[in-house]
Amino acid sequence: MATQSSLLYATNIRHMLTDLTPEKEGVINHNMDDDVIRGATVTHQSEITFPPPPPKVKAIGASKPKKKRKSRRQKRKRPLSWPTLKHRPRARWAC
Repeated sequence: MATQSSLLYATNIRHMLTDLTPEKEGVINHNMDDDVIRGATVTHQSEITFPPPPPKVKAIGASKPKKKRKSRRQKRKRPLSWPTLKHRPRARWAC
């Protein structure tokens, strides 16, 4: 597990450096308009920039709440006993 977490951390650092150096020249372009870079920055030009503002775009759109459907099993209030199962019609048990 330590190896996997180290690889994931290294991948995150590599992606962060890729965002900081978009021209592939090794020169850091600290773009404070980028949400990822702005969210990871604590200080910039001797000013404290923490906490970051909320993201401009939501990652997941708002969805309407779904209505809950009651299943047949939720309607029963008592567990089925053997005589109840024995007297049921066979059509209910067919798959």
